[in-house]
Amino acid sequence: MGKYKEAPTGEDCTNVVKENTGLVREKYLNGFKLPLSLWEENLKVLGTQVEQWHKFQEDYINAVIEFYEKFPSWNGDSKATNSHFEYFTAFQKNYVSLVIGASDRFMKQTLNIIQKNVEHASSLFDSYPNLLRA
Repeated sequence: MGKYKEAPTGEDCTNVVKENTGLVREKYLNGFKLPLSLWEENLKVLGTQVEQWHKFQEDYINAVIEFYEKFPSWNGDSKATNSHFEYFTAFQKNYVSLVIGASDRFMKQTLNIIQKNVEHASSLFDSYPNLLRA
């Protein structure tokens, strides 16, 4: 008669489960890290574009202010006009930096929560094979 394979022991099953759990944990985390790192890179690009846009706006506002200063009869109070322009650009700059900062914090907190959830789930899977040994 042919030889039969021995039935796997509890220790063999435990090792297989641990190896698979580690592999699943690693792949799961990597699956979330890639999109989040792309998100982070996109935020950096967006930040650069916003800075260029603000620079363009400041140049435009300075040109308009300079134009109005050449014709004081068109503009009764040039300081008031200047302050309105400056207020608008400051408001926009603060708003954009607030949105980008919130987005960045959200991304980092999301990754942190995902990592903690994966660690908790994998710790449950790590403790499960110990029940097979009993």
